[in-house]
Amino acid sequence: MEATDNGYLNAQGGNYNISADTSNNQYVGRPPAGVQVSNADRVSFTDNTFTQMGSTALDLHHGVHDSTVTGNLVHDIAGNGITVGKFSDPTVEYHTVYNPPTTPAGEDAREVVKKVTVKDNLITRIGEDYLGTAGINAGFVNSTTIDHNDISDTPWAGISLGWGWQSAANAEGNNSVSYNRMGNVMNRLCDSAGIYHLSNDPGTVFDGNYVHDVIRVPSACGSPVHGFYLDEGSNNMTVSNNVLSRTDGFINQNRNGTHVTLTNNTTSGDSVIKASGLESAYQGLAAKLNLAYNKPASSSSVFGSGWSAGNAVDNDSSTGWSPTGSDSSAWWQVDLGQAYRLGQFSLTTRQDVDQPETRGKFEVRASNDPSFGTYTVLGRQTDTLPFASTLTGNIDVRQKFRYVRVAKTDGAYFFIADFSVQQAGGALAAATGTPTVDPSTYYTIKNVNSGQLMDVNGWSSADGGSVVQWPSTGGANQQWNIVPVSGQLYKIVNRNSGKVLDVNASSHWRGTALQQYAYGGGNNQLWYFEQTSGGYLIRNFESRQILEVSNGSTANGATIDQWMPLNQSNQAWMIQ
Repeated sequence: MEATDNGYLNAQGGNYNISADTSNNQYVGRPPAGVQVSNADRVSFTDNTFTQMGSTALDLHHGVHDSTVTGNLVHDIAGNGITVGKFSDPTVEYHTVYNPPTTPAGEDAREVVKKVTVKDNLITRIGEDYLGTAGINAGFVNSTTIDHNDISDTPWAGISLGWGWQSAANAEGNNSVSYNRMGNVMNRLCDSAGIYHLSNDPGTVFDGNYVHDVIRVPSACGSPVHGFYLDEGSNNMTVSNNVLSRTDGFINQNRNGTHVTLTNNTTSGDSVIKASGLESAYQGLAAKLNLAYNKPASSSSVFGSGWSAGNAVDNDSSTGWSPTGSDSSAWWQVDLGQAYRLGQFSLTTRQDVDQPETRGKFEVRASNDPSFGTYTVLGRQTDTLPFASTLTGNIDVRQKFRYVRVAKTDGAYFFIADFSVQQAGGALAAATGTPTVDPSTYYTIKNVNSGQLMDVNGWSSADGGSVVQWPSTGGANQQWNIVPVSGQLYKIVNRNSGKVLDVNASSHWRGTALQQYAYGGGNNQLWYFEQTSGGYLIRNFESRQILEVSNGSTANGATIDQWMPLNQSNQAWMIQ
């Protein structure tokens, strides 16, 4: 994007504010693109790589018809991945209907982008600089097909379709968004979804999409983070047969019309999962970014010659690694050949046989020691994933690793169909800094800002007892064991109650108050430490938020809650 004296304020989908008023009248500019097409028919983009671009990668702007974008790799992009169709001209308020030739009056109907196919593209790590952007961002488009794309690591929507926030007739209609697969999207912002839609869109269908791992993160506001979000004016469309698994919310509807049909949308369904994403001719795209692809792999055991460790990194989910049935400490690992800073992992579960015991109770670990004498936990799955599903997660440890291991933690049988890991962008920062502690020693945990101690209120021994700050009394309710559990993850145990620090109901909401609870091994009861000025940040492994004294209070009894890190002293703690 070009330099400007006005700064950059995202309105939506990377379209940036030129002016606005207190009545929410907004005028926006459209970001530039590495490749832009306008007023052209029968254009084809096939088998290209778009990477390291300073704004949008590819933009089919206006007047584009009967064209295709198929089988492309789009990664490491500052803004949107692929943009299609008209949004708002800079002179038109952006809540205005676009429906040529009537609105704006006299505009040529051939300006509408129509009969464009965006299909079988692999899109990942977009929005690196401009966060309010999508993997595929479509505006007022008609008869456009967005099918079988694989999208991950986006800060805002995976796919956004529509513009105008209006129920009135407009240029949208007869579009298809079907059989797409997306995970680890919405991983920085809020008020969107894996798939987001705006305005009246007659005849449009959303069918057979697999949206997974859309989880509210510390930087997200309190607005929706959902699998689907049908926003203002959405009407005359069908949303059916979609699988929305491990999403913060399911389907959010805001000011919709009366002709939105929702049928058979579920949290599981192996036939939909298997049919989603890249079709067979394009599945090789995934290997291009997978640091683990065909790298040396090893394991604790092998069931037989057809189930070797290398089958988990062959980019083929119909094969896989299996340990022996008697292996009660099963693990599998890959040597990446050198140390990389890692940004995302993806683990595909068994596709041919429904074995629930293989789809939960495992950890993704990283180390620079091939024996994993020491390691860092990157991901941890406690509940059972759906049959044939994929788990995709962010890696936020700013450290380089050479070896990645997936280890079963409950002694049960295991199976990995395929595993991938991608390199992260950006500069390295300080690694997680674990304090030197003895698990049998009791410590106090003092807030740097207030000088008060972490305290179980009223000496409670009950589940759900509140945790606050209080001046030192020497009481056992202010003393804590810091006990290692796995790979720099700790449980923090109160001496008086024997209960552990816990984020209620595994909440991802900022401001959720800390409590104590009996230890059950959940991610919401595990913590890791990061060095900061004057002490440590204490971060929850489930929500990735850090402990703070609410509002920087110095008062006795002030609440301790979780919040995004802000480099403030009320979020720093001394272990003494």
